[in-house]
Amino acid sequence: MRHGLLCGLALSIAMAAAAYAQPAPRAPAAPDPALEAAQQAYEALPETDRRAIQEALMWTGDYNGVVGVNFGKRAFDGIRAYQKKRNSPQTGVLSDRDWAALTADAKRARESVRFATLDDSRTGIRLGAPMRVTERTTGTPKSSPIQSTAYQSGDGVLRLDTVGAPLSALDLDQAFAKELAPKPGRKVTYKFQRPDFFVTSGEEAGRIFYTRAAKNEKELRGFTFSFPAARRADFERVMLAVANSFDPFPSSLTAAATPAASGPATAAAKPAFAATGLVIAPGRVLTSAGVTQACANPVINGAAARAAGGDPASGAVILSIQGGRAAQIGAARAPAADGESALALSAAAGQPAQLASGTLRVGGNAVLLAAGLGGGAMGAPVLNRQGQLIGLVADNPKSIAVASLAAAPAINHKVTPASAFAALLPATTAVGGDALSAGAIAQSVAGAIVAIGCGS
Repeated sequence: MRHGLLCGLALSIAMAAAAYAQPAPRAPAAPDPALEAAQQAYEALPETDRRAIQEALMWTGDYNGVVGVNFGKRAFDGIRAYQKKRNSPQTGVLSDRDWAALTADAKRARESVRFATLDDSRTGIRLGAPMRVTERTTGTPKSSPIQSTAYQSGDGVLRLDTVGAPLSALDLDQAFAKELAPKPGRKVTYKFQRPDFFVTSGEEAGRIFYTRAAKNEKELRGFTFSFPAARRADFERVMLAVANSFDPFPSSLTAAATPAASGPATAAAKPAFAATGLVIAPGRVLTSAGVTQACANPVINGAAARAAGGDPASGAVILSIQGGRAAQIGAARAPAADGESALALSAAAGQPAQLASGTLRVGGNAVLLAAGLGGGAMGAPVLNRQGQLIGLVADNPKSIAVASLAAAPAINHKVTPASAFAALLPATTAVGGDALSAGAIAQSVAGAIVAIGCGS
């Protein structure tokens, strides 16, 4: 019994000591208003633009993360680093001039290494690569169960090796173990594995290497890109570009898009009702009159929204909600002009506000916006490049589902001019006359954009 007590006491002391040795939990990071504002502006952009910004920052050496649609602190810091190099205000939101310069700088960097898409016929892999690596190419015989291609620049500086094999010949765990096996002159500095892919990187024989492999239900495919460690500054961004472009199974994407075999016809599902509103004052949402005409029970943020003003004849109505961040926005001082550049922000439930640019078409009393807006566009505010309200999108496009919000084609949308419902707008001083960047406009308005659904 004494032995049991001593063991229990020792265990308690050990547990207490371990608990005492644990570092104190870190206090949560304080909110960063600049980061939050930049995230809001960034998330209002189409997904293609978000990817393009991150990819461009990668080529300028200001971003070393995965290229995607999410905007985190690494992307925010990357934009600020680029702005610092240009002696621009370090806001984390790209101005039109910054974006134009970033695009041009990234293009020059990409073209300097002749970076282009490479389809490897032996393995089926598709990825981007500097075309110098195609100057010398060797590959395994077609009869080999494990197919590989060795690409190399003429001077031997750059090397790209691809591999592809059925899982029966080489599975993911085997390949990962082979990567980690001790080898003279080789040091793995990073390793990461998930059930369907792995990544390793490090240095071997004076060369930096990056390896990535992925599997599907039948095959394993991967690549290794390497260059001299002494040339890290020259080729690290190229390595990131290769890694971000890796598409191990491009044929599967094509197959997924192939129409299914014909069968009994089924009725297409009717898209859910969706529209957009603009919070113009606490508890007051401005939207198109078409919303209340199409839906008897509009819903915003999961709660019922009731009509609280406006005249359907004016093309706009006010819906009442609880709270809401209001936009500080004024009506345009001059009527819309034909050919004028304009922006629209629309939303669908569960999605952030989407920013689309377009061109106004004005003829007589009719105003149209040629832009790629999705199925939740009705009620979306249309703004000029001074951030002033031109009008509201009058109706949803008839042929576009809500799910296609980020990839809708450019079509003409009828716009209800702000002059028709000026009496509904708060007495707000209009924004000044200087043109603003799309990001700055989105930053000022996106938080006031709400998605409108229809309750039963």
